[in-house]
Amino acid sequence: MAYYSRQQKYIFIKRYKDSKMSASAFCRENGLNVNTFKYWIYSESWKFSDELMSGFVELGETEIKTDLDKSVTIKKAGIEIKVPAEIAERNLVKILDAVAMI
Repeated sequence: MAYYSRQQKYIFIKRYKDSKMSASAFCRENGLNVNTFKYWIYSESWKFSDELMSGFVELGETEIKTDLDKSVTIKKAGIEIKVPAEIAERNLVKILDAVAMI
């Protein structure tokens, strides 16, 4: 089961609303569970609004490079983080969220 941040959910919902596709077709095309997706849309636990986008933070002067071993190195503010290529997506999201706060 994939983990999606609120911002990722927002992007999926925005793309869905812009697509004019049925929820079933959109979910099939994007590899999402239609019942979960409908829950995201209708849930009272969060609001579908532009306020969610405030969670996005520009990384600013950040260097990101791919190494020969296929790992990714992220450098910002004197901090260097080497991320292995096989990292789980949810963990990468957490790392990028943390880097954005530096």
